[in-house]
Amino acid sequence: MKKLFSIILILIALLQISLTSAFATASVSFEMQNADMKPNRLFSVALSANSGNRLSAATFEFTYDPDYIEFRKVKAVNNGSKIQVNKKSGKVKVVFLNSEGQNISGGSDVLTLDFKTIKKKVLRILTTR
Repeated sequence: MKKLFSIILILIALLQISLTSAFATASVSFEMQNADMKPNRLFSVALSANSGNRLSAATFEFTYDPDYIEFRKVKAVNNGSKIQVNKKSGKVKVVFLNSEGQNISGGSDVLTLDFKTIKKKVLRILTTR
C-alpha cells in the first residue's frame, strides 16, 4: 500500500494538467495502470472527466520531468474522437475534438497516455490550490 501511495504521489508531482473547454468540468482525474516505477518500465495514465455536458473540444497540457520519465504516446478512448499532439521535452499538449460530443456524465475516460520511466526519483510533494 505504501508503494502504491508513493507511486501516486510521484505521478501527481510529475504531471500537471490544465483543461480549457467551452464549459467547466465537474472533475478531472488520473488513474494509473502498470504502475511499476522501476527504470525502463512502461506505465499508462488514464485521464477522466466528469460533467453534465458532453465534451466536444478541449486542450490538455501535461508537464513532466523528462529526466525521469519519457512520453511515448497518447490515445483517445472514444473512436469518434480526434486528437492532435504537440510534444516538446517535458511537455505534451493534446487538442481533443469530437463532433458528436463525448458523454462524460458520471465520469468517463477521455485519453490514455503512455510513459516510460527512465530512472527513479524520490519526491517531496507540496500542493497549493
